Amino acid sequence: MADFGNNLRVARENTGLSQSELARRVNMSRSAICNYENGKREKPQIPVVQAIAKVLDVKWYELMGWEDLGGGLYGKQADPETYKRISDSNERYQRTSTIERKRLLDLYDSMNEDGKNKAVSFIAYLADQQENLLNKKTNKNQL
Repeated sequence: MADFGNNLRVARENTGLSQSELARRVNMSRSAICNYENGKREKPQIPVVQAIAKVLDVKWYELMGWEDLGGGLYGKQADPETYKRISDSNERYQRTSTIERKRLLDLYDSMNEDGKNKAVSFIAYLADQQENLLNKKTNKNQL
Protein backbone atom coordinates (compact mmCIF):
# COMPACT_ATOMS: atom_id res chain seq x y z
CA MET A 1 0.00 0.00 0.00
CA ALA A 2 2.87 2.36 0.73
CA ASP A 3 4.15 2.08 -2.87
CA PHE A 4 0.89 3.41 -4.28
CA GLY A 5 0.69 6.29 -1.81
CA ASN A 6 4.31 7.29 -2.32
CA ASN A 7 4.02 6.99 -6.10
CA LEU A 8 0.86 9.09 -6.04
CA ARG A 9 2.51 11.81 -3.96
CA VAL A 10 5.60 11.93 -6.20
CA ALA A 11 3.54 12.04 -9.41
CA ARG A 12 1.23 14.71 -7.99
CA GLU A 13 4.14 16.85 -6.80
CA ASN A 14 5.91 16.42 -10.16
CA THR A 15 2.87 17.91 -11.90
CA GLY A 16 2.69 20.76 -9.40
CA LEU A 17 -0.86 19.94 -8.36
CA SER A 18 -2.10 20.31 -4.82
CA GLN A 19 -4.08 17.52 -3.21
CA SER A 20 -7.16 19.73 -3.49
CA GLU A 21 -6.67 20.36 -7.21
CA LEU A 22 -6.07 16.69 -7.98
CA ALA A 23 -9.13 15.76 -5.92
CA ARG A 24 -11.24 18.28 -7.82
CA ARG A 25 -10.07 16.98 -11.19
CA VAL A 26 -10.90 13.37 -10.34
CA ASN A 27 -14.08 14.17 -8.40
CA MET A 28 -12.81 12.95 -5.06
CA SER A 29 -12.34 14.57 -1.69
CA ARG A 30 -8.98 16.06 -0.73
CA SER A 31 -8.97 13.84 2.34
CA ALA A 32 -9.23 10.74 0.12
CA ILE A 33 -6.13 11.82 -1.82
CA CYS A 34 -4.33 12.64 1.44
CA ASN A 35 -5.25 9.26 2.94
CA TYR A 36 -4.06 7.40 -0.18
CA GLU A 37 -0.75 9.25 -0.04
CA ASN A 38 -0.30 8.55 3.67
CA GLY A 39 -1.26 4.87 3.35
CA LYS A 40 -4.30 5.36 5.58
CA ARG A 41 -6.67 4.26 2.85
CA GLU A 42 -6.52 1.11 0.72
CA LYS A 43 -5.49 1.36 -2.90
CA PRO A 44 -8.45 2.38 -5.04
CA GLN A 45 -9.89 0.13 -7.70
CA ILE A 46 -8.15 0.18 -11.07
CA PRO A 47 -10.65 2.54 -12.80
CA VAL A 48 -10.00 5.13 -10.09
CA VAL A 49 -6.23 4.65 -10.41
CA GLN A 50 -6.60 5.08 -14.17
CA ALA A 51 -8.51 8.36 -13.73
CA ILE A 52 -5.87 9.69 -11.33
CA ALA A 53 -3.06 8.58 -13.67
CA LYS A 54 -4.68 10.36 -16.61
CA VAL A 55 -4.76 13.65 -14.71
CA LEU A 56 -1.16 13.19 -13.57
CA ASP A 57 -0.04 12.09 -17.06
CA VAL A 58 1.51 8.84 -15.84
CA LYS A 59 0.75 5.19 -16.49
CA TRP A 60 -1.75 3.70 -14.03
CA TYR A 61 0.42 0.67 -13.42
CA GLU A 62 3.33 2.91 -12.50
CA LEU A 63 1.19 4.41 -9.72
CA MET A 64 0.62 0.84 -8.55
CA GLY A 65 4.37 0.20 -8.54
CA TRP A 66 4.30 -2.14 -11.52
CA GLU A 67 6.23 -2.05 -14.80
CA ASP A 68 5.16 -2.87 -18.35
CA LEU A 69 7.88 -4.95 -19.96
CA GLY A 70 6.84 -5.94 -23.45
CA GLY A 71 3.13 -6.42 -23.01
CA GLY A 72 2.98 -7.81 -19.49
CA LEU A 73 2.98 -6.25 -16.07
CA TYR A 74 6.06 -7.20 -14.07
CA GLY A 75 8.27 -5.80 -11.39
CA LYS A 76 6.85 -5.39 -7.93
CA GLN A 77 4.11 -7.91 -7.45
CA ALA A 78 0.77 -6.78 -6.17
CA ASP A 79 -0.35 -8.30 -2.92
CA PRO A 80 -2.90 -11.16 -3.24
CA GLU A 81 -5.74 -8.93 -2.06
CA THR A 82 -5.06 -6.45 -4.87
CA TYR A 83 -5.01 -9.23 -7.45
CA LYS A 84 -8.33 -10.49 -6.06
CA ARG A 85 -9.83 -6.98 -6.27
CA ILE A 86 -8.63 -6.62 -9.87
CA SER A 87 -9.99 -10.04 -10.76
CA ASP A 88 -13.33 -9.41 -9.04
CA SER A 89 -13.64 -6.01 -10.69
CA ASN A 90 -12.88 -7.50 -14.09
CA GLU A 91 -15.43 -10.29 -13.58
CA ARG A 92 -18.12 -7.77 -12.61
CA TYR A 93 -17.26 -5.69 -15.65
CA GLN A 94 -17.48 -8.72 -17.96
CA ARG A 95 -20.88 -9.67 -16.51
CA THR A 96 -22.27 -6.21 -17.15
CA SER A 97 -24.17 -6.56 -20.39
CA THR A 98 -23.28 -4.54 -23.42
CA ILE A 99 -26.81 -3.14 -23.38
CA GLU A 100 -26.38 -1.81 -19.83
CA ARG A 101 -23.04 -0.20 -20.72
CA LYS A 102 -24.49 1.36 -23.85
CA ARG A 103 -27.47 2.72 -21.90
CA LEU A 104 -25.17 4.28 -19.31
CA LEU A 105 -23.01 5.85 -21.99
CA ASP A 106 -26.04 7.13 -23.91
CA LEU A 107 -27.44 8.72 -20.76
CA TYR A 108 -24.07 10.26 -19.93
CA ASP A 109 -23.62 11.59 -23.47
CA SER A 110 -27.05 13.23 -23.36
CA MET A 111 -26.11 15.32 -20.30
CA ASN A 112 -24.65 18.81 -20.21
CA GLU A 113 -21.24 19.32 -18.55
CA ASP A 114 -22.74 20.03 -15.14
CA GLY A 115 -24.83 16.87 -15.31
CA LYS A 116 -21.81 14.83 -16.41
CA ASN A 117 -19.75 16.16 -13.50
CA LYS A 118 -22.54 15.37 -11.04
CA ALA A 119 -22.96 11.87 -12.48
CA VAL A 120 -19.25 11.12 -12.17
CA SER A 121 -19.19 12.50 -8.63
CA PHE A 122 -22.19 10.42 -7.65
CA ILE A 123 -20.72 7.25 -9.14
CA ALA A 124 -17.43 7.93 -7.30
CA TYR A 125 -19.45 8.43 -4.11
CA LEU A 126 -21.29 5.12 -4.65
CA ALA A 127 -18.02 3.30 -5.34
CA ASP A 128 -16.51 4.80 -2.19
CA GLN A 129 -19.52 3.72 -0.14
CA GLN A 130 -19.26 0.21 -1.57
CA GLU A 131 -15.55 0.10 -0.77
CA ASN A 132 -16.26 1.24 2.79
CA LEU A 133 -18.90 -1.47 3.15
CA LEU A 134 -16.51 -4.12 1.84
CA ASN A 135 -13.80 -2.91 4.23
CA LYS A 136 -16.23 -3.15 7.18
CA LYS A 137 -17.15 -6.71 6.17
CA THR A 138 -13.45 -7.63 5.82
CA ASN A 139 -12.67 -6.14 9.23
CA LYS A 140 -15.55 -8.09 10.84
CA ASN A 141 -14.31 -11.31 9.25
CA GLN A 142 -10.82 -10.69 10.65
CA LEU A 143 -12.09 -10.39 14.22
